[in-house]
Amino acid sequence: MLIKKFLFTLTIAFAISFSFSQAKEKNSFWTNYSYYQEKLYTDVANTKAIVEQKYATTSADNDSAMLLYQLLLFDIYEMHNDINSMKEIGLQLKSQEILFDDVAIKSLIYIRYLKTMLYLRDEFGFEAGLYSKINQLKRKRDYSSLASIYSLIASHKSNLNQRDSSVYYMNLALSNARKQTDKNKLIDVVIDQAYIYGRIKNDEVSLSKAYLALQMAMENNYEYGKFKVDLILLTVNSKHMNFAEMKLNIFQAKRAAQKINFQRGVNYVTLFELKLKSKFNKEDKNRLQQLKDEINNDSDLLAIISEIDGKIALSENEYATALQKFNNAIVEYEKIGNIYGIQNVYQQLADVLMNQKKYDKALTYLEKSRSLLISLNEYTESTYLLRKMVKIYELQGNKIKAYDVLNQYVNLKDSLQVANIQSNLLLVQQKGKSDERERLITLQSDSIKTQLKQKEYTTTMLENVKLRNNLKTYIIIGFLGLMLSGGIIVFFKWNQNLIQQSQREAEMNQTLLRTQMNPHFVFNAMSVIQSYIYDNDTKNSTKFLVNFSKLMRLILENSSKEFIPMEIEHEILDKYLSVQKLRFEDRFNFNIFTDENMLIEEVMIPPMITQPFIENAIEHGQLHLRDDGFINITFNRLSDKLLEIKVIDNGIGRKRASELFKKTDEHKSMAIGITKDRIDSLNKKYKTDGKLIFEDFDKENKSGTVVTITIPFLKNLV
Repeated sequence: MLIKKFLFTLTIAFAISFSFSQAKEKNSFWTNYSYYQEKLYTDVANTKAIVEQKYATTSADNDSAMLLYQLLLFDIYEMHNDINSMKEIGLQLKSQEILFDDVAIKSLIYIRYLKTMLYLRDEFGFEAGLYSKINQLKRKRDYSSLASIYSLIASHKSNLNQRDSSVYYMNLALSNARKQTDKNKLIDVVIDQAYIYGRIKNDEVSLSKAYLALQMAMENNYEYGKFKVDLILLTVNSKHMNFAEMKLNIFQAKRAAQKINFQRGVNYVTLFELKLKSKFNKEDKNRLQQLKDEINNDSDLLAIISEIDGKIALSENEYATALQKFNNAIVEYEKIGNIYGIQNVYQQLADVLMNQKKYDKALTYLEKSRSLLISLNEYTESTYLLRKMVKIYELQGNKIKAYDVLNQYVNLKDSLQVANIQSNLLLVQQKGKSDERERLITLQSDSIKTQLKQKEYTTTMLENVKLRNNLKTYIIIGFLGLMLSGGIIVFFKWNQNLIQQSQREAEMNQTLLRTQMNPHFVFNAMSVIQSYIYDNDTKNSTKFLVNFSKLMRLILENSSKEFIPMEIEHEILDKYLSVQKLRFEDRFNFNIFTDENMLIEEVMIPPMITQPFIENAIEHGQLHLRDDGFINITFNRLSDKLLEIKVIDNGIGRKRASELFKKTDEHKSMAIGITKDRIDSLNKKYKTDGKLIFEDFDKENKSGTVVTITIPFLKNLV
């Protein structure tokens, strides 16, 4: 009996000791994981060296330590774009998943395994067990892991060219990232959003998301996040030849990489900068040689170096060397399975062969490039390659084939444009429906809360009434009846006023929408584009047309809304003034000053409220006839209730303008009247004291104009 008791006690003690040991080991794992994760993003090179050394010296039977270093190595290899090492580690991690019971640890392994399947382009492996895993994480409320998985699904969908699904899952990722506490995780998801929108060819949204992520990364001192964002900005700006922005992105990306001792990042940005060049000087060649001496066993960077060597050789008409260097680049890209890099080199090989007049071989490489692009679902770029093929057929004198390929290009281009327009319209419609649903839900929620409060108040009053005598009860009931009757009358009167006010606002919005798109401005803009085309000035005509089309879209999307974010208003004004400045051949300058805090706080503003006065400054203030004209627009917060907007110009002034433009006074007064009505309507609705004031900029000479608009200060509460 004593022996049984002893054995039972010994078993319990052993179980407790084992459980305590497991808990201690688990805590040690998470402490070390957090430590190295934080260290990795502050000192990349040293952390890489330490982790690789520890991994090499750790005993194979130490499962917990091996897992820790493999997880960290996967992240390190991802930073260094070492695809082959990532695939190897990712598959090893999956095989070890069975050794661990902790759901959070299993999630870390699973996320890296999904990335591995993504790089392997294994659709079946990626999809297997995915949604059961998501349901499990939902039950555990592991929002961080859900955010990572949804981001990966979005990337997977973009690889399949499923644009709507990609956007849907990216929004789910962002929703879950907002529920967890790691700020860097949220920033990474926003960065992923920017990347995904770039993949699906929506560069405007990609830039918007990237700038948002950059702002968040700066606030959180997340240097690796800054580095990733600047690479996205650099890629988008390079597509649109925004050289000033590219220069800034290159500088900022290098600085962020240097701060965290990420030399590979510095080298990548330097090579990206060199790769964009079409002409190379001695300094460029010296920089390239220095990088050759520094870089070893990095197929991605070695491939880019070979590409640049090929471009240099091509620019110097050394065709044999160029072919050799480009083929070297293909070999390096094949080592890491970089299909996009391979197809890009194929295009450059075609350029070399065209210069050698080896047209059949050039066509072969263009067909190879097209085939790879189609496999990557890059239909737009693959379609544009047809233009090169048309040129080659023309050089061969094969006009029939050139016509057939040109016809194919035109048909494919039109279908791609229609698909892009339909997809963008669908996104806008979905967003509009979502916004409307959220607005109605908010209104209904507020109404229910108000009714509950009224019910509680009425119940309390009735309970108090019952405690009094009958006489007082009749008096109070009678009084309440009168109050109720009066309240009903007031309510109906107030409701009627609201309806009338809503009607006035709707009418005003419609009037504003019609008047804002000034037919004279549109006609003049078309004339400018036509003159550029006649002068064969494709650069300026393209620049003007891009700005004008974006302005048209922004105005049509936002003019009918009562309020829009300050950021969008800033963009509309910037595009409008840019178009006007191009139209009048840079005869005036403009600046838009906005308190950065107001952009962060998402301040809302009536759309295009300043546009009539900017138009007056340019047209009636005759800024287009001066060489030193300027328009300055400032947005300042006066108080918790009021926002002040100033439009300042150094034109001829109101007095002189009224003498010169008597015939257009009616149009000016109409614009001023509409603006005053808008301000009056806002004053009634938000109980503020907004105003519209005109002053001379130079009071002594009565020249220039200062327009001060005061409106309610409102924030986006959604």
